[in-house]
Amino acid sequence: MNSGGASDPSCQVRVRFVTKLPPPLRAPPTSIAVPADLTRMGLSEIVNSLLLAASPGHQAQPFDFLVDGELVRLPLQEFLLAKGISAERVLELEYVKAVAPRKEEDPRPHDDWVSTVDGSNPSFVLTGCYDGLARIWRDAAECTHILEGHSDGITSASFINKGETEDRLHVVTASKDRSLRLFKFDTSVATPKQVGAYKILRGHTSSVQSVAVDPSTDMICSGSWDSSIKLWSVEGSEEDGDTVSVKKRRTNSDSSGPEDSQFEGSATSTFLGHTQCVSAVAWPERQTIYSASWDHSVRQWDVQTGKETWNMVCGKALNCLDCGGESSSLIAAGGSDPVLRVWDPRKPGTLAPIFQFSSHKSWISACKWHPSSWFHLVSSSFDGKVMLWDLRTAWPLASVESHKDKVLCVDWWKGDSVISGGADSKLCIASGIEIWQQQLITHCKIAIPLFLAALLALAAVSGSAARRLEETETETAPPEEEHKPAAVFPEIPVPEHELPPLPERVHLPPLPEGVHLPPFPEVDLPPKPEIPGSNIPDFHFPKPEEAKP
Repeated sequence: MNSGGASDPSCQVRVRFVTKLPPPLRAPPTSIAVPADLTRMGLSEIVNSLLLAASPGHQAQPFDFLVDGELVRLPLQEFLLAKGISAERVLELEYVKAVAPRKEEDPRPHDDWVSTVDGSNPSFVLTGCYDGLARIWRDAAECTHILEGHSDGITSASFINKGETEDRLHVVTASKDRSLRLFKFDTSVATPKQVGAYKILRGHTSSVQSVAVDPSTDMICSGSWDSSIKLWSVEGSEEDGDTVSVKKRRTNSDSSGPEDSQFEGSATSTFLGHTQCVSAVAWPERQTIYSASWDHSVRQWDVQTGKETWNMVCGKALNCLDCGGESSSLIAAGGSDPVLRVWDPRKPGTLAPIFQFSSHKSWISACKWHPSSWFHLVSSSFDGKVMLWDLRTAWPLASVESHKDKVLCVDWWKGDSVISGGADSKLCIASGIEIWQQQLITHCKIAIPLFLAALLALAAVSGSAARRLEETETETAPPEEEHKPAAVFPEIPVPEHELPPLPERVHLPPLPEGVHLPPFPEVDLPPKPEIPGSNIPDFHFPKPEEAKP
């Protein structure tokens, strides 16, 4: 192997492909010699060739590859050099389905900028818009209900999901008009399409920028440009004897909507500590709230006492925050630079992020963890792109360029789709993302050697061939001076009847026009994690105004 890192076409690496995917996608466990300059696309073609040989009806698809839990993003030879892995060992490559959208749906037009989106309901998508209206989209295709009442743009919205049936929705919206509104309605009733709030929450003295729902769905919290965080109850809200100090009043909506009876509610608690806009809040556990602010800080709050229990300053104004990972213990946040950062508050002795992703070209507007995967998250940016990330590699898994302007919000929907809204007044949907549950149970080594099970199955068909294969794998190495050059291995002789001849090349299906798998970098090593304030350039983007221009 070339010690300088340049790929030598004559070099080979012996590899064994293993996977936790279902049996139809399991390649034979035999170790084979492959060119050392192969990238993940070349490795995908080999795996697809093996699968096609075993099952002629196999449909080719892209795969990603992991070595010791880390995604391979370099040619094999460069990866081995970078990680100090001996080329004389049989390299075990675990393959998983590549995480990238396979389809882009037609965008759903709005009348103004789409500022917020919620995909937590598998049957409906919720969007909020700068025209002051929130919209409910059945299956993300048809707008069935319009939630009205705000006098200014909506900044944040969320399903409350208080255990109702699929046809009963409970929604909260936040607005620049300094209020929050609660809506509850039956989606099985086609009319009225316009829905008024049953309760208005007032108390903030400036624009309400963010909202989050308590895991028990009894409470909500909000962050505002007045630098405060407020807690609100959603209980007892449809009775005159509300426990949250409300007063009943009558309001007349515009001519397009009916006259509604509404209640006003006041906050049950107020958390003070931030010095600028509270741009994002998250409520991952019953007793813990996290907040991000333009004062460059992320803070943790105890819900019972209202006291700040942890804080971290990152040096940049923050626009978004979300909690995920194992037991929702990791915090992802982005803001006024192109870097998406991830912290672990459990890690003692340092406030530096444990991961930093820097492929965006402008401010990061939103980020969301996958609802069931510890490793995957998605981000949106003012550069017009949505990027999918995996904690096991520094480069994005895929880049979606569906929008023609700034992307303002993003979320996962049904686990296999990404929904986003932006300044082009569109809701965009990229679907067909396959994140297999088998990926979620390991950031450790493979617990069960699948190749042994496959070897036993092979022995049942051809015992003698299996014994010869086992003898080849366990053969004692020759003396040191007789070793062959590093990374050059002979092909293992396999009888022709054991494995049918492979096709010359298996072509991978094309991805949608706006979806891009990032190319392999031209550097030998992934970028090293940055320490905040050290090597991050000072980006001077226009400061977003509180209201839309």
